[in-house]
Amino acid sequence: MKKMSKALLGLCALLVAMVAMSVVAFADDLQKPGTVTGLKQVDASTSSIEVEWTADITPDCRYEVWLSTTGAANSFVKKTGDYGTTTPDYYISGLSAGATYYVKVIAYTYDYTDSLYADNYSVTIPVVTAPNGTDNIKQTGATKNSVTLKWDKVAGATGYYIYDDYFSSADTPKLLATTKTNSVTIKNLNSKNEYNFYVYAYTQAGNFIAMSSSYDYFYNSNIRFIPGKVNAKSIKVTNSYSTLKKVYFEWDEVSKVDGYEVQVNVHNKSKSVFKKTLTSSYSTYVDAKNIAYTKWHKAKVRAYVNINGVKKYGAWSSFAYIAHQPDVISAKQVGSKKQVKVKWDTISGSTNYTVYMSTKKNSGYKKVGTTKKTTLTVSKIGKTKLKKNKTYYVYVVANKKVGKTTYSSPANWTWSFKLKK
Repeated sequence: MKKMSKALLGLCALLVAMVAMSVVAFADDLQKPGTVTGLKQVDASTSSIEVEWTADITPDCRYEVWLSTTGAANSFVKKTGDYGTTTPDYYISGLSAGATYYVKVIAYTYDYTDSLYADNYSVTIPVVTAPNGTDNIKQTGATKNSVTLKWDKVAGATGYYIYDDYFSSADTPKLLATTKTNSVTIKNLNSKNEYNFYVYAYTQAGNFIAMSSSYDYFYNSNIRFIPGKVNAKSIKVTNSYSTLKKVYFEWDEVSKVDGYEVQVNVHNKSKSVFKKTLTSSYSTYVDAKNIAYTKWHKAKVRAYVNINGVKKYGAWSSFAYIAHQPDVISAKQVGSKKQVKVKWDTISGSTNYTVYMSTKKNSGYKKVGTTKKTTLTVSKIGKTKLKKNKTYYVYVVANKKVGKTTYSSPANWTWSFKLKK
């Protein structure tokens, strides 16, 4: 081998020096960025997430965003492609609803020929997609001031928000309750108020919450509370038919109910002689059968609601006392006098009877006497004495006093008589 000349050796040394200088120059051009900080989730849909972080001020800085379904070190997949992203935020789509993923970010500098990465990735954070909407909401329970709702579980949901009137004119919807399960009891409600319940599912990772964009609702017309008592004072006989053993009576309506249950006993007995369930909230009257003509009876009513196919009853009203109107057996003139002796049927359990008379069939009746007997002799109506050869009309009402309350039979039927000359 021939020895290399001094000139050639010098040229080689020069080339080596130039290469070294270019390497140093490249290293000087690219600056290593720091570790990404401030990584957090800022948005989500059912199929996407968006994250952001604190921007790095290093020149030519870019970022790689990595995603994992488990968070395991070897499970991350780069989502930013070959050239990363130059902005400190990133949107990832094509994900599953109501799912948890894991994200980490690394910064690097790039000058189109080479890259220089930060020493470490950011901390790994969990991120979530929004869940699907709720469905099949129904009421499963109630008290006088609470409602229990249940709905189908939503896959991946962390919990659920229950709002009242979410789309009302109010500036802010009222959050009534939050629950981790697919059931909730909403308390401290007023059964007289109107409510519309909206149920939203949500997922949560750290401080970030992704709420479903769709929902299920339960409107006021379907909401039921355990009914209050029917007002016993409102139970009143409107008509009676002695020959048919029927008494018609009514009561005041209770709001937001599905029907009523009625029971009638003989006034001094505990066993019922009539029971009926009315399957309409508008049915606030009943034609009670088998109501013996000659006895006072007592009636009570309770309202009920249907909750998920099960009847839930309110408390029974107090007993109200009812009776047929006594039939007038006779109204006979006393000899040749301007008097009439009125006689009527006995209604067992009566405290007394009141007799009313008028010279007109449909108006002008005045009380002419009250008696414990079943007869009464009448000589005048008010201050006006009875006159011969004149037609009069009469009816009798049975009364029963229980405690401080006096109950009266209806007054639907009248009888007429005429005094002879």
